[in-house]
Amino acid sequence: MVAILVAAIAMFAVGALWFTVIFGRLWSRLMNFTPEASAKAMQGGMTTKMIAMFTLNLISASVLPMFLLLSYSQFLFVVFIIWIGFTLPALVNTYLWEGKSLKLVAINAGGSLAAFVAGSIALYSLQ
Repeated sequence: MVAILVAAIAMFAVGALWFTVIFGRLWSRLMNFTPEASAKAMQGGMTTKMIAMFTLNLISASVLPMFLLLSYSQFLFVVFIIWIGFTLPALVNTYLWEGKSLKLVAINAGGSLAAFVAGSIALYSLQ
């Protein structure tokens, strides 16, 4: 259980860095966030959204131990296959049907892959 918690924390931390420090400005612009909208989001419900995101990270981290019997490289390959087979298509859907830009899809897809890898490394290291 500790390994799952640490993996979820790693996923959350990487996501936070990805969408603030690394791509925050570009991501906000591509999401059409105005300074006013960003300030409003910070006031109303940001904590709830962060708790929800951490809970989702816990769910993802809870699935990963099913693959821990594999070697490290096989484990990371399975994580990549899960990402490319399920996460990436869902994100590309936002381009196809919601009119989001490919740059935004790439940032979101990269962030989800980076989070999966961070959580996987943490989980595998603590097994």
